[in-house]
Amino acid sequence: MPSRVLIALTCLALWVLAGCSQPSTGSGLAVGDDAPASKIAGDATGAKVVVYYLHRTFRCAACNALELMASSVVHDTFASEVDDGTVEWKTADFQDREELAKRYGVSGPSVVVVTHAEGKETSHRRLDELWQLRTDPVAFRAALVAAVKKALGQDG
Repeated sequence: MPSRVLIALTCLALWVLAGCSQPSTGSGLAVGDDAPASKIAGDATGAKVVVYYLHRTFRCAACNALELMASSVVHDTFASEVDDGTVEWKTADFQDREELAKRYGVSGPSVVVVTHAEGKETSHRRLDELWQLRTDPVAFRAALVAAVKKALGQDG
């Protein structure tokens, strides 16, 4: 009997861990007709970048670490933009907010950079590569900063 419990717990743990570490599939880039029509606060022209961390209801240690790293990069690097509303950090459970999962092609925990212009969502990029970079803080930071700068039109 104890061996059955141990096997069941081991299988459950592997299932949960495998689910948490799987990045979403797809291109990660979309520009679209399905963007919401609602106005979004931002600068005077309505330009804004929203960085989402979309997670499952159950959150493992790796998921929590990815969120903490991404949040720290956004708030530390783009502090003035966060203060003036040009950059916004949001988290959401994509299992509860199915419209976000569908819109951004999310099936696993993901960081998504969403660009707004004239108050409307114009594009998004899912940063699947951050999962592989989470053990390299310098590369992780560089990838996220570059994506947000590109969304802000600061490619250089």
